[in-house]
Amino acid sequence: MEVFRIPDGRNSCHFTTPKSVYRVASYLGLIAFFLCALFSSPAVSNTGLAYDVFGIVPEYNGSSTEVTGINERGQMVGNVGGPMAPEQAFLWTPSNQNGTSGVLTDLHPNSTIRSQARAINELGQVAGQYRYNSGGVKTTTWRWDPTVTNGTSGSLHNLGTLLGGRSSQGSDINDSGQVAGFSHINGCCDNGGFLTQPNQNINDADRIPDPSGLRELGAFGVNNLGHATGDLRVASGKEHLFLFDGTNTHDLGSLGGSLTRGNAINDSGVIAGTGNTVSGEERAFIWTPSIANGITGSLTSLGTLGGDLSNADDINEMGFVVGSSRTTDGEMAGFVFDGLSMINLNDVIDPSDGWFIQRAGAINDLGQIGATAINADGQRWAVLLQPTTVVPVPTAAWLFGSALLGLLSLVCRRA
Repeated sequence: MEVFRIPDGRNSCHFTTPKSVYRVASYLGLIAFFLCALFSSPAVSNTGLAYDVFGIVPEYNGSSTEVTGINERGQMVGNVGGPMAPEQAFLWTPSNQNGTSGVLTDLHPNSTIRSQARAINELGQVAGQYRYNSGGVKTTTWRWDPTVTNGTSGSLHNLGTLLGGRSSQGSDINDSGQVAGFSHINGCCDNGGFLTQPNQNINDADRIPDPSGLRELGAFGVNNLGHATGDLRVASGKEHLFLFDGTNTHDLGSLGGSLTRGNAINDSGVIAGTGNTVSGEERAFIWTPSIANGITGSLTSLGTLGGDLSNADDINEMGFVVGSSRTTDGEMAGFVFDGLSMINLNDVIDPSDGWFIQRAGAINDLGQIGATAINADGQRWAVLLQPTTVVPVPTAAWLFGSALLGLLSLVCRRA
């Protein structure tokens, strides 16, 4: 794997909030939503899903735009830029919670430096990376802390690298402020995965154990229990899916091909990612533990929308997965997997609006989806997909319920 991209930051002040109170309130609200969906409405068929599409951030000067994270308030992060300008990280905050209009914040005001936002947590903290050409460091991980919870202004912090490495990349951040990612170690070019302590810089002790000893491990997702996932190289030279349980790293196997990577993990321990099959085809998958947050389970390909490849980018607490897949027409289209089947998002939006969803990059527990789409004029936008129906409860909902109760008890003990 190659470490790439990153911006600049300041290593000042610590971010503090009444986390325990906020998290308990958030999860109680989530329980209410779960119970309402479970008992107040019948299961909705795949065709019963429906979304309205709202443009958030347009491309400029022939650039690209993408959404990489969304939290329960509906704040979204992503990146815009490309051939004509350096890529820049953005934060979009709805004017009203889970609303469809809002305020855009440039997370890196120096427009000459390339930056990326990769994830956002419930407090509005953002993790990402930026290019930094000082002292031989090429890219470095950053964390952006809002001045107030879910605020639109804040400060950027350079988190550094592992073991004197040249570069690092922040991939995800949980509600405690732990950032997961990977870094060059000992200069270049071995890679080590890391999981920071809450709201701290990267320290050498944060390195995720590498059971193969091949110094090729990267973390791409972390949940609120501090469990991380990604890929690690094994003796055969292939890269397998792994689960880090806070103490040990477990090899979870592969889809049979050269690379199987976990991109996101929810609080039940269900992992969504992308892997190659024996024949080299790229497939979205989920790994489901035998028990909530267990270390053994089953790896299942999600298939495609009729084409030859699919990728999974995110998973929510209800087990819904979003990503992209090639269709029978050869186009890349965004999808949502509802626990039963993969659904083309273009089949559940109003075609008269003129949008075509190319990729779904993030989903929250209310079913809101952050995506990349092209409008009727051929312009690419970062968009919000707002559900207009009650989100159906997938068959794996018991995992969510049991994990949520366990997490609540953990939060209460820490409060």
